[in-house]
Amino acid sequence: MTSLLLGMAPWRASQGRALLQRAAVTALVLLAAVGLLLARGWDPGGSTTRVDPSPAAADMPTSPAIEHTYGVRFTNLVLTAADGIVELRFQVLDASKAAALHDAGTEPYVTVHGARLETPAMGGHGHASETAAGRAGYLLLSNTGHAGHAGDEVTVHVGDLRLDHVTLR
Repeated sequence: MTSLLLGMAPWRASQGRALLQRAAVTALVLLAAVGLLLARGWDPGGSTTRVDPSPAAADMPTSPAIEHTYGVRFTNLVLTAADGIVELRFQVLDASKAAALHDAGTEPYVTVHGARLETPAMGGHGHASETAAGRAGYLLLSNTGHAGHAGDEVTVHVGDLRLDHVTLR
């Protein structure tokens, strides 16, 4: 009856209700997804200034030589993007030394099972426009041919230095 008063055919009114119900369910699913992301530490307005507080970061080996020479401490190495990308996270200790991470001869890469995982041409670095001590950043490396798998022990290379026994997560 309401649909007749509004000038709609009854079948159009039921379609409208079904569309409204689908929109309500979609909104609830999106709200639940955002709530889950927030509960897991997602910062929608955040930047790369936070160091990963996960237990994996505590398990990451360190290299005093890399820290002294390049002014960074690697904090985590994780697979992402359906395991096609390896994210190498770091914290800047000395901004003037960390600038070398952008140089062709000293750009970090990872070796796993004989494969060399490097920053792809379209890949990149994630950090603030000015790298400052205490800031965190990341490098995206191509996991070519899915050479690396979660749990693999890999080596991080920077220039002539290496960080061995790193677990890919």
